[in-house]
Amino acid sequence: MLGLYLSECISGYLLISLILGGCAGYVYYTNLKRTADDPLKRNYHPYAIWLTPIWPLLVLGWLIFFVACAVLFGVLLLITTLLLIGFRKPFLIEWAKKLITKIGHRILKINSFLIRLITFPFRRLPAT
Repeated sequence: MLGLYLSECISGYLLISLILGGCAGYVYYTNLKRTADDPLKRNYHPYAIWLTPIWPLLVLGWLIFFVACAVLFGVLLLITTLLLIGFRKPFLIEWAKKLITKIGHRILKINSFLIRLITFPFRRLPAT
């Protein structure tokens, strides 16, 4: 759809860039004419005028990014709601309990072996 109106989009972008560039150039020119002791005088870089054509692209990019994030958030919210309604049993909690128990048993077994090894170095180690 955007390809059908590409010439209008480019001409609109060039028009907006020209207007913004004109505003920036006018402000830079009037700022140069101010005296050094004027409190309204600013220290603008001369190349700041040439960056003005980028602003419409940045605004458009940020708008597209915002809309994409909003759509993604809505989709994830919908999927999460459907999963919570569909799976009433908390399978993730049960899986986490099994995993934590398995890891905990192995850690306690290894730690017990190390403590017995350190405290009874010359005795026969009891079976675990």
